[in-house]
Amino acid sequence: MSKIKVYDKRSELEKITKVRKGGENYVLDLQTKREFNGTLITSAGIGRGNNEKKEAELISNLFRQTGDNISVIARSGNKNMTSRYPTTDRTTWR
Repeated sequence: MSKIKVYDKRSELEKITKVRKGGENYVLDLQTKREFNGTLITSAGIGRGNNEKKEAELISNLFRQTGDNISVIARSGNKNMTSRYPTTDRTTWR
């Protein structure tokens, strides 16, 4: 990161009426270093545990030369689920 800015951005209605409706609307403005422009950074991970628990994650960031950045975060898994799984023969439930 080359610059980080955090500010309270007013809504369009607040700008027109000049009246704050309460609460803050914080915006995080990040500026990347030039050497990252035009690059794609991706991270992926998978895991499997006992009792048929599993987890997968993909995080991808595209930094464009124009300054418009795209981020995708995808997660899937069942590690926090409390449902019961079938036994090994899959005919009866525990």
